Amino acid sequence: MKDGFGYYCRKKIAYKYRAFEDNPHTMALLENGEVFFSSPALFNDLYDTRLPISSINQRKIEITAETIENKRKNDIAVLCLSEVPDSIPMWTYYGDKNAGVCIGLRLDKLSNGYYGLKLKEGEVVIIEDSPKEPIPAYQVHYYREIQPYVSLDSNERNTRAGFEFLFNKPKQLEHEKEIRVIILRELSCIEWSKDDFKGNTYHLDKGVIESIYLGPNFNLSRFHEIKNLIVRPDTACSRAKLYLMVPDKKYYRYEGKEIPFCMLEEFQKYLNEYINFH
Repeated sequence: MKDGFGYYCRKKIAYKYRAFEDNPHTMALLENGEVFFSSPALFNDLYDTRLPISSINQRKIEITAETIENKRKNDIAVLCLSEVPDSIPMWTYYGDKNAGVCIGLRLDKLSNGYYGLKLKEGEVVIIEDSPKEPIPAYQVHYYREIQPYVSLDSNERNTRAGFEFLFNKPKQLEHEKEIRVIILRELSCIEWSKDDFKGNTYHLDKGVIESIYLGPNFNLSRFHEIKNLIVRPDTACSRAKLYLMVPDKKYYRYEGKEIPFCMLEEFQKYLNEYINFH
């Protein structure tokens, strides 16, 4: 469903590809629920969140361009996710060359307790007394041509107006199947830095981390670290489903093989014996 801010995502789960080796941020996410929403100014794609200036109403070009660019750099924070956990390019680029992890997040449980947001029929409104409503996630759409910009009217009170370009990316990146969760400074309950803004760290509620996928090249000698986090009752990923990604022998694809919670200890014993034998 498309509204004035983008294409609202109705997916229940979205995925974050992360490196695991020598990456304390991944452990902080799994153990403490710490997730970083980044400033779009740090994105490395030349076209990503860039305002297509040529299509702005000429009478408002200077004011509008400056306003939008300042907001892009200082007043917007983005969490980038994917629709799927089995993308070979995503495992290669963002999953530490298949040795990392992919973390499934429940979008319907992504609480707005820290954001001051409530989703209601595609509209974003401030509802301070409803902290458990999910914050909105939007699907990125991919195009061959740069999409025309809808100029931001200075009288427009809808904070989303004119920001659809945050969700437009080149067709060549379609394999990402990206989903974005957007937080605006004025709708955040957590204070943001005013100078040199790079993003903010938020904490996920328990139950948001639904699953963990281990990459095909994951170092299984460190399996116990993941297992221990899942069996502990006090971690952000407590009792999350665990999968091992296995390359198919006939097709170019990965398949997630679930390791049931009741089998984690037995699987650990098997790994210990295998590692000691070799």
